[in-house]
Amino acid sequence: MRTMYGELVDYAATLPDVKPYHQETRFTWLLQLGADGSLAARELTELTTSTSDRKGRSKLVVGVWHSTPSVVRSSGVEALVPYDGLGYVLGWCDESSKPDRVADSHQAYRDLVIEWATHEGVDDPIAQALQSFVHQSPEIQRPERWTSKDNVLVQVDGVNAHAAPSLVGYWVRHVEERKGSGEHGTCLICGRSGALIETIPQMVKGPYVPGGQSSGVAPISINAAPFGFDLTVGLVHVPICTACARSIPLALNSLLSDERRVRRSKDAATTWWIAGETQFDVFTLLDQAREEDIASLFDSVGSGVASQGQMDVARFNSLVISGNGPRLVVNDWTSLPLDELRANVAGWFYDTEVEPLGQGGHRHQSLWLLATATGRFDVDRGRYLPLGDTAGHHPHGIQESLGTVALHGSPAPSFLASHLLQRIRADHHVDDQRAALLQLALRRNYRKGTLMPGLDLTCTDPCYVAGRLFAIYADLQYAAATADGGTAPNATFADKHLAGAIADPRTAITAGEKQAAAWLNKLRRRKGDYFYQRDIDQVVSLLQPGRTLPVRASTEEQAMFVMGYHHERAHRSHEREAARQQRLLLGADAEPTTSPTQN
Repeated sequence: MRTMYGELVDYAATLPDVKPYHQETRFTWLLQLGADGSLAARELTELTTSTSDRKGRSKLVVGVWHSTPSVVRSSGVEALVPYDGLGYVLGWCDESSKPDRVADSHQAYRDLVIEWATHEGVDDPIAQALQSFVHQSPEIQRPERWTSKDNVLVQVDGVNAHAAPSLVGYWVRHVEERKGSGEHGTCLICGRSGALIETIPQMVKGPYVPGGQSSGVAPISINAAPFGFDLTVGLVHVPICTACARSIPLALNSLLSDERRVRRSKDAATTWWIAGETQFDVFTLLDQAREEDIASLFDSVGSGVASQGQMDVARFNSLVISGNGPRLVVNDWTSLPLDELRANVAGWFYDTEVEPLGQGGHRHQSLWLLATATGRFDVDRGRYLPLGDTAGHHPHGIQESLGTVALHGSPAPSFLASHLLQRIRADHHVDDQRAALLQLALRRNYRKGTLMPGLDLTCTDPCYVAGRLFAIYADLQYAAATADGGTAPNATFADKHLAGAIADPRTAITAGEKQAAAWLNKLRRRKGDYFYQRDIDQVVSLLQPGRTLPVRASTEEQAMFVMGYHHERAHRSHEREAARQQRLLLGADAEPTTSPTQN
């Protein structure tokens, strides 16, 4: 059986060779030593890099980055080698630090350097030079501004000390002795026998994980009795070998640092990879939703023909993660054969396909736009408030939730339909995106598999029919008001009644019936009926005897009302465009053969 951590270990094996237990670290100061460990300079050198802002102006940034030894530190004293903070390397104590702790930290650094120099580094000139330095403890001039936590890079005779040839071997041994359990056994991840660890030696970088602490998050952690089996601290009952313990944070940091393989939101980060050669980029497809790419996906899934470069062994993996302080939270893990993934994504686009309202609209919507449409619609700006805007009232983690639905082929979130209906009633706004999400929920959660992406002239569902009637009444009012150059009403029939009609379609349709006669008479006097009475009669005829409109509609019934409303509006919009094109061909005085609709 494949596990999430097993997939991460396999991915780490595909990465270029990296030094174990190393991590990119920012250094503020440079300490220069001679070949014999004496000071090459009596003061520290501030490390800076040059960069440019958006206007092309050059500026200096304090600090440079190097890949150096790293390990998860507990709350106690634990030194690194050959670099560390000024408190560890030089014993400098600033005003906010505790002198006793800094003294212990400095001694721990000295002990670590001596251990390195007397074992793996006995023939290493850099290790020997550092040992001479810590024995001498020379006085170094202090800069004006510094803290005990500022990292100091060490150079020996112009060479970075972390490039010492014996350092990697020593550091691996030290870390695995320090973090190991002292036991041998069968690894729960790879199934091989080997030395087992007590805690994961490295963290996933904090800035990569929304909600995680800045110093990093632990991918696996049992550091308190309530979290462990039989109230046991450590990974005693979760046997993990040292090789897998190295690979897990390595894989996660590699994936989360690659902007091509990660998508971040306020709530979580999503990363993905494919085991096997393929050209299929699922998240680009979901985010861009280009019609030609979707058509190609439909053809491929329907014919069973794999895309160029795809192998049968290809397997897709995706992780949605966040942080809870020092711990990694896995919100979702997807691991699927690529053929199954393609079928699921094709099903997503099939179930969210809707007839667009406007002539320039699209039948398929990008996933991020659908997620955005769950929030508040700003009428003044004519757009949705962006994800992450607290005033938008988007459901927590909605983009990740919809992504999971798309990848797994699972039902829509249980709250989706009711939340969307509440937002539609509050905003008085229905568009292609919201209709697509309601259709997804109706098909997958309410088993409305026969619901069409466009107008269904044969559907007799009372609420769907009521939604169509409501759209016709709204269109009729607008047509009557604007006939012969009239102005549109300040408050339309839809403005007044849409919110109530969704929850109580019977009352709204009754109101429309009462006002329709006056609108029809006005339209006939000024410009002709344009078949509105015919359209109303045809739709009313679909209401079967004995099936009355509900006074209090359920969530499913409300969603069907909105779909009928949207489908009728889209259909009439396309009819209007067809009539306009017909007039252009036949001349301005030609009589239309279809009913015009509201702009």
